[in-house]
Order: sequence, then structure tokens, then C-alpha cells
Amino acid sequence: MRSTPSDSRHWENPPSTKPGAIHSVEDWALIRRLVADGFPQRQVARDLGIGRSTVERALASDQTCGGSSS
Repeated sequence: MRSTPSDSRHWENPPSTKPGAIHSVEDWALIRRLVADGFPQRQVARDLGIGRSTVERALASDQTCGGSSS
């Protein structure tokens, strides 16, 4: 289970992802949930070790990881 940010808007235990390794449905859902909870996109990107454009794609995407839905 992934850790969640504390009330001070900083991670207690950052999720263990390698930079650029956001591929799973859970990772994309985590990005969306953190932004929906009020965390700035830049902080989400920084804390997860991903690019801001990856965060933007996750938020703009209709599908969670770009795969087919069959």
C-alpha cells in the first residue's frame, strides 16, 4: 500500500517508484487522487520522481494507463 502525504503537505514515506516508472493503474490513480486532495501538481511530480508532464497526462487521460479496455 502506498503512503499518503501528511497534513503538512510533505510525504512521511515517499512511494517507492523509480523516476519515469509510472506505468501501473495504481500509480495513475495515485497521481489523480493526490491532485484531487489538493496537492500541487509540481509537488506530486517532485515527490514521485516523475516529470510534471507525466502528472498532466495522468490528469488529462480518459484511461488510467493508456492501455486498451478489453
